Amino acid sequence: RARVNFIRPKDAYYISELDVHPNHRNCGAGGRLIAHAEAEARDGRFARMALTTTITNPAQHLYMRCGFRIVDVRRDAAYERITGIPGRVLMVRELA
Repeated sequence: RARVNFIRPKDAYYISELDVHPNHRNCGAGGRLIAHAEAEARDGRFARMALTTTITNPAQHLYMRCGFRIVDVRRDAAYERITGIPGRVLMVRELA
């Protein structure tokens, strides 16, 4: 995984994991978790939020709806051979 890892952006509240049980997906739970993380980020006076995920993760749609944008993509053939996933993306959301 080191071949597709990113350095965390400075001044960013980093979401290292966000998992929603399959029985609770598509009912707002993920959005509420991101809203909670945003409140913590603002309380900590962070300038932005960041996360990484796989290129193929359907949750990217949730993250984009919540204001995140893809700022970098890393692909690696060896990583894909091992995991079946072509790479990872870094997503950032600026906090106004």
